[in-house]
Parts: sequence; C-alpha cells; structure tokens
Amino acid sequence: MEALAQIVVTDTSTSSISFTGIPATYGSLYINGQVSSTSTNSIVDIYGRMNSVTSGYDQGGRWNYATNGSYNTNSMSNGSGASSIILGKMNGTPESYGSQLNNYKVVTTFLELNVTQYKASDNGAPAMWMESSFLIDSDSGSGSYYSSNFWGVGCLQGSNNTDMTSVQLIPEAGNWSEGSFFTLYGRPLS
Repeated sequence: MEALAQIVVTDTSTSSISFTGIPATYGSLYINGQVSSTSTNSIVDIYGRMNSVTSGYDQGGRWNYATNGSYNTNSMSNGSGASSIILGKMNGTPESYGSQLNNYKVVTTFLELNVTQYKASDNGAPAMWMESSFLIDSDSGSGSYYSSNFWGVGCLQGSNNTDMTSVQLIPEAGNWSEGSFFTLYGRPLS
C-alpha cells in the first residue's frame, strides 16, 4: 500500500474531514486511524459520503458489545436512499470520563475503512466496509468492549459512472476530538 495523505485534527471545532483529489489509479483504498468525538454521548456513529453526494446510499451493519461478560449483537439497515452511510461506531467523551473515582475512562476508537470499486471503470457500485473497536472501562472493575462492522454501497457507479475522488467522514454528534487522525492509502493494481 502507498500512503497518499494524512489528516490530524488539531482542535475541537472540526465537524468533518475529507480526503479529496483521490486518483483513480489504485485497485482499492484503505483508511485507518484513531478517532473520538467531542460529543457527550458514550457511543457516536461515524457517517461517510463520497464526492459530497448527499442521497442514494444503501447500507447495513452489525455492532457487538460485551459488558461484564454479557455479549450482545445489534443489526441495522437504513434501506436505500440515505443521505450518508453509517460506517461504524466510536466513543464520545462524556464529562464523567477521565476521572479517577469509579468513573469511566475511554480508549480511543481504532478504525479501518476499506473502499472498493471506487473507479468508474470498476464493475459495480463503490462499496465501503469499516471495522471499528473501542473500550469503555472504569476503575470499579466493570467495563464494556464495542466493535462494529458496517458495510455500505454508494450511489455513484450505478447512476452516473463517476470516479470517487473524495471521501468525507462525519461524526453523528459533536466534532472530531483533537488528536484524532486518519491516513489514506492506495492499494496498487500490481
């Protein structure tokens, strides 16, 4: 893989990040990073858009969490025609987090996003698949582990055979936390 660009969030006013000018010379794309939201929600969705298009996305997903030995699974789908893709889940930064007296501490969310079939010459619609995971733990010995696998299909190839030249990532609530970072890679064709 070849590193193409990196974005580091330097303040708490960044409401979205975008990789633009993506060349159509790779077999597929890959984005990884460590992220969190400034939202006081404990769990925040990560939305994605391609080429700033705000309609026509299809998606589905599954997220899992384990709390004190209990394992749970949730599935979701927003059907067709959505304004963005829910790509995964991450932690927010509730005010009670970070204290030392039986309050929760949050470990940054690790994310991996694969983007396939992103060129107009590819067979089929662009697809995004993200895996993310994070831990919410407390000093009292209890804790929760969250992981999510989401997949989405964009609207670009099926409707107008357009190269995907930009990817935008948006937190559902709040902004990106300072220190969040994202790196875009291209997988060479050979």
